[in-house]
Amino acid sequence: MFFNKECKKKKYRNNSNNARCLYTGLKITHTKYLKRISNKNIYSLGTASIDRKNSDLGYTKENIQWVHKDVNYMKMNLSEKYFIKLCKLIARRF
Repeated sequence: MFFNKECKKKKYRNNSNNARCLYTGLKITHTKYLKRISNKNIYSLGTASIDRKNSDLGYTKENIQWVHKDVNYMKMNLSEKYFIKLCKLIARRF
């Protein structure tokens, strides 16, 4: 698979003002950060993840979008259309 690092940087910079997941609207971060919880330092990785709109195609400027890493994990290789359909079906049941 082709991956263009420059494409990744540009696409993130273009989205960094909003820094929100395309699907959920959740805030996404690109870099790891330090949190203090119960007097412990905890490092957390960023939540931004590159999703390919069409998983059959490579990582090109036209085929990538920034999403929350958990959403990208759920979507995996599903088409965008089918993924959204499944999400709607799940939401209707709850």
